[in-house]
Amino acid sequence: MFRLAGPAHYTGGPGIAQRRVLHGDLTCRCVQGTSGSLGAFFPNSPEDWTATETKADSMMSQGMRMTHLTRRYTRTADKMQMKVALSHTPQRARFMQHMVDAYKNPQALAAMNADPNMKVRLEEKDGWSVLTKVQGGKAPSVALMAVGNALMLQIGADAADGELASRFLGMFDLKGLVAAVGSSGHSNGKTEAFGGSEHPGSPPIGKMGKDAP
Repeated sequence: MFRLAGPAHYTGGPGIAQRRVLHGDLTCRCVQGTSGSLGAFFPNSPEDWTATETKADSMMSQGMRMTHLTRRYTRTADKMQMKVALSHTPQRARFMQHMVDAYKNPQALAAMNADPNMKVRLEEKDGWSVLTKVQGGKAPSVALMAVGNALMLQIGADAADGELASRFLGMFDLKGLVAAVGSSGHSNGKTEAFGGSEHPGSPPIGKMGKDAP
């Protein structure tokens, strides 16, 4: 349970303009704008952390637009990595919102928390639904997914530290993200999501730590 498939990556090259996009220069400029505007919301690395450059993958096909950005943060002291992924995929975001809403049922949430090595929490933050799973035991991990409007934000690491994941979530301007998508004009209501069965290589959010691609 609670294995949320993340968007797949399209590795057409190091720059956004070199990603696998279709329909010529007009489409390329369009997806550059979407990736660039969302990428600006990624926070700088906290004190005693380092961060990679933000990787952006965008694609248009048959009128459907998909945007996915990732960045890794590494804690200097122990080299533990926190992976953050932001996706603008309205159709999949709606699906995930329905899934998150299922945990508003107290019985469903209690069933997840019956496992002594697992802690699942559901909360609302700035209009986003935030579901956090902390897994203890021999394979500790934290996986946080926030859904807001047409956006999904995923934060994960190979450490059972829900507060750390929440700290990274707090670095994002969630209201600003929703406003940026709403005013960009790039969402056309026909956006298809990465991930799922069509992209079996996608890492689930529960494996967003150092071993994820």
